[in-house]
Amino acid sequence: MSEKSKTNGRGESVAFNGNFNFEGQIQDIPIAKLSVPLSYPRRNESNLDTLRKSIRRDGLLEPLTVCKSEDGDSFMVIDGTRRLTVLAEAEFGRMTAPCIVQETMPLGEIAHLSFEKNMERKSLSPIEIAFHMKSMQDKYGYSLRDLETFGYGSPALISQKIKLLYLSQSVQKKIAKGKLTATHGVYLAKLEKAKHQENMAKKAVDFGWPAKRLKIAVDNLIRKGKASPKETVKIPAGDVPGVYFKDAKDMSELKDESVHLIVTSPPYWIGMEYEKDVSYDEHWENIKGVMAEASRVLVPGGIVALNVGDIHNFKGAKGKNDFTQIQLVGNKYQTFLRKGQIYLTDQIVWVKAQNAYHGRNVSMRMSDKTRHTGYRIVHAHEPVYIFRKKGDRDIPSEEIDLNSRISKDEWREWAPSIWEINHVRGANAHPSTFPAELVSRLVRMFSFEGDSVLDPFLGSGTTVKVARELNREAIGYERELQYKPVIMKKLGIAEENPEAGSMAGYGKRSMNEEQLEQAAVKAEAAVKPEFFEGKGNVQEPVPAG
Repeated sequence: MSEKSKTNGRGESVAFNGNFNFEGQIQDIPIAKLSVPLSYPRRNESNLDTLRKSIRRDGLLEPLTVCKSEDGDSFMVIDGTRRLTVLAEAEFGRMTAPCIVQETMPLGEIAHLSFEKNMERKSLSPIEIAFHMKSMQDKYGYSLRDLETFGYGSPALISQKIKLLYLSQSVQKKIAKGKLTATHGVYLAKLEKAKHQENMAKKAVDFGWPAKRLKIAVDNLIRKGKASPKETVKIPAGDVPGVYFKDAKDMSELKDESVHLIVTSPPYWIGMEYEKDVSYDEHWENIKGVMAEASRVLVPGGIVALNVGDIHNFKGAKGKNDFTQIQLVGNKYQTFLRKGQIYLTDQIVWVKAQNAYHGRNVSMRMSDKTRHTGYRIVHAHEPVYIFRKKGDRDIPSEEIDLNSRISKDEWREWAPSIWEINHVRGANAHPSTFPAELVSRLVRMFSFEGDSVLDPFLGSGTTVKVARELNREAIGYERELQYKPVIMKKLGIAEENPEAGSMAGYGKRSMNEEQLEQAAVKAEAAVKPEFFEGKGNVQEPVPAG
């Protein structure tokens, strides 16, 4: 290292000793006399197990580097805090540590040398780097130009790195743990509100966004003005038994082969509020991950009842085609589940509106301007796929078997593949809700009392509610925390929570009844009236969940 000498922002002389030597005479220094300065850049000691094993096996391979304190009776650690931590543990019984001893130096120089040594090892996170640079400015008076001279990069680059410290604590933790990069952090720092940073960071982690993809989403959010202050939906405190508010790509709470039935309706990728800024490829990566976990937790002989509609307004993966088409999706799920030896065996056609074939629902979409042969089919149904996992499941006692069986009349009504069940209108603060009757039939037909029933895309909580009413053990996963009040209310937990009052207004803030009614009408026919006049596009049905 060459001699670097100038004056810092406080008028003090700045000089990093060009003769500094990390190699020198080794002395045994009492551990009690060693201390780590507050300026030490590494804040997370991470896992020390590997280091412990190495010291047990080979002894200490590299001595600590320290310098004398001003009183000459103690020493400041420049390099080796993790080694010092391990040596001080009772297991090793060390009273002294081998150290390369340097002469007394200013704290700013100690901080810089420690930083250089850790950077050589690539052991600092972007947040630790930012803290160090900010500390060099605030505590020791070095300017951006000083730090540039010391090799920290250009003033613009240093300022950009320091901006990471203005992110919310939860976002900083994601960066420190390597879930997001420093470049992700720079783009997130463009958002002023912590909640916007956190929501966008969550999407970036959940869908594996590269920094460029995050930048597009952040810029779009700012451009559309959605980052302006809004009325906040209060999230009630406390846990909801059996419900996990996290991404179902990780269902580590559940053991292998512990679930008997899965009833769910995944997102359709039709632009619902919980699908904003999610690309087509990201959507399928998420579904693939959840289906892999579902395959893991399902017992041999277990069943998956999957309600998922095709994409009826598909304009290509990038959404740039000048025409719309129907994109079939059932084959995607079939491919994902086959990998877990889960095979499609039955299909139910759920007719979502019993009056879909007559009345205003159809007539309003035909006019004198409708061209012959230009008629469009009114979309009023969705499939429910029944998959079964290879193998045989355990059969419970005869008593449970008898209590679980459906009647002959129910079988006559339910065995035919056409189920006419009205979808839910305006009843929940969630844009797509399972009818309880649909869930009830699936749970009663494909599980025993006492079985475990899982919904990895819980939505408003219907599956858990109905399954528990039918004496099943119910588990749910919901990634979008904004639906926690909705789920709590449906499960009868909300009234006991002091913040439950916020739920009453949630539905109005999310979607009022008139909007829900309009969405339901679109779902029944999935075509705008203007389509027949050459103006509109096919609209997407509202999924259940």
